[in-house]
Amino acid sequence: MLDSDDETEKLSRYFVRKGMSDCSTSELINLLTDGDQIVRSSAGFLLHISGGDSEDFNRIVGLASHADAYVREVAAYVLGQFGTPDYPFRALSVPLLSRMAHDMDDEVRLSAISSLGHLRGDDAWDAILSAATDTSPDVRGVVAFLLEFMDGSERSVAALTVLATDPDSDVRAAAQESLDALRHGYDLI
Repeated sequence: MLDSDDETEKLSRYFVRKGMSDCSTSELINLLTDGDQIVRSSAGFLLHISGGDSEDFNRIVGLASHADAYVREVAAYVLGQFGTPDYPFRALSVPLLSRMAHDMDDEVRLSAISSLGHLRGDDAWDAILSAATDTSPDVRGVVAFLLEFMDGSERSVAALTVLATDPDSDVRAAAQESLDALRHGYDLI
């Protein structure tokens, strides 16, 4: 998991990001393989807002197949928002993230699905919908959350209806919340 609500970690992350703020894009990409979770996530966050060129993007793509799951996880995280708000590499990121949504590691799949939610679009929604049956309740929970933003499509409502009966109570709650929001916002009752 890249992020935490722990107050101590939030403070640490703040100071690490502040210390990294003068790093070049290349240096930030190097930090994505650091053994410390706070360093990796901070570098990833800064890459979101700083973006980079094709060479930088290709270096991140190379990390998407790294042997260590924690590196693939942070690569998926970065690919979801690299170059915010313009997303210059969206067309290349979505197919890669869609493949990463089938990684053997739960955290990589979770990061990939979350990133696809940031990128949106029909091609991203297809991969998100297919993850509604993922083995990880965390992934299914994120899917339930994201489906609220599919503008009330029949496919999202159908998937949320199934997720509302999920064995995991957190998934059921997220699905019900999304269904309620869709019904309220789009009058689907």
